[in-house]
Amino acid sequence: MIRLRNTSTGVVVRVDDATATRLGADWQPVDAPPAPVTAEADAEPARPKGNASRAAWAAYADAVGVSYGQDATRNEIKAAVAATS
Repeated sequence: MIRLRNTSTGVVVRVDDATATRLGADWQPVDAPPAPVTAEADAEPARPKGNASRAAWAAYADAVGVSYGQDATRNEIKAAVAATS
């Protein structure tokens, strides 16, 4: 008997080997190694819209490693981001 987890629903079942071979690719062994991290996890965050708040632009600048002054306005942060793009 083998324990399988449905990757779509998370349901865990115990089935015999013959049944396990008939199930689709959505069923993985419970003890299977975790799926590899995709490139999306390392992707750059979405750039805020032009009229987004200062906080949104500051968070984006922080996420992409752009420095700006503590008292910088939204437009100054946007300019700093644009200068590094």
